[in-house]
Amino acid sequence: MVHPERIRATEAAQETSRPDDELRNQLLRLGADFDNYRKRAQREIEQARRFGIEKLLGDLLPVLDAGDRALGYVGDSQEPFAEGIRLIARQAVDVLARHGVKGFASVGRPFDPTLHEAVGVDSTRGAPPGIVLDEHQRGYLLHDRLLRPAKVIVSAASKGPEPAPE
Repeated sequence: MVHPERIRATEAAQETSRPDDELRNQLLRLGADFDNYRKRAQREIEQARRFGIEKLLGDLLPVLDAGDRALGYVGDSQEPFAEGIRLIARQAVDVLARHGVKGFASVGRPFDPTLHEAVGVDSTRGAPPGIVLDEHQRGYLLHDRLLRPAKVIVSAASKGPEPAPE
């Protein structure tokens, strides 16, 4: 038989250990919450470091587009002016590449709505439907995230012969 005094001592020990257990559990939860906060803050800092220049790059891309248009005008000319334009364009592409920006080719590839913005459709060239035919504006990625979609002309199914009017 168990003595009532022993039962009371056991109950008293349990009552004193309950607040200790509660405090221990609160401390463990607080530690876990702080660890989660620290990890989340570290992820946000890394995201800001990698993608914080996104707005600036978006403002610089039209300058790169102007350089591409200038290259189209000079063609294969060996004039010093043309060489200077090519040098500036190469330097701009190299600087952007060091910061994780890269352009992607679209012509001849299947239309991808996650990478391309269709600005027109052409059914006269005989290409299979859904193929990018022309690129009006080059698309760019920043660390594999879309910075700007390519503006493209896409092939459509060619229309059959028009029925003769009656």
